[in-house]
Amino acid sequence: MAWRMFAPCASTRWSTLSPEALAAAGVAFDGLETTGARRGRTTGGAGRHITSQRTLHMKYDGTDTTLEIAMAFTTAPVVAEFERRYAQQYGFLMPGKSLVIEAIAVEAIGRTQSAATFRPYSRRVPDRCVR
Repeated sequence: MAWRMFAPCASTRWSTLSPEALAAAGVAFDGLETTGARRGRTTGGAGRHITSQRTLHMKYDGTDTTLEIAMAFTTAPVVAEFERRYAQQYGFLMPGKSLVIEAIAVEAIGRTQSAATFRPYSRRVPDRCVR
């Protein structure tokens, strides 16, 4: 089971990529994760088996298309990953343009059972059946 929650970046205090924007996004992520965990528990997921992935929907200022980039606590890895993926997809970069956080997303993933801990049901064959 997976649940995905989005928060549009309506606030200008964290729309342009900066350390402050990442900190504010982190607070918003916390709220989305709480909502995702609650939703998971009410739909049958076990709270301790819910993990989440935080992503930033980033774009160059003035452009339309966003790329989904994993959240980081500093700007350097976010910029590096955005530029790597942008160059891969479009073939060029825009070094003079600011990076904008258009939205954030949390994907809450609920696992009911792990393959590593799965114990299949097995019945012991009674001794009288063994020859």
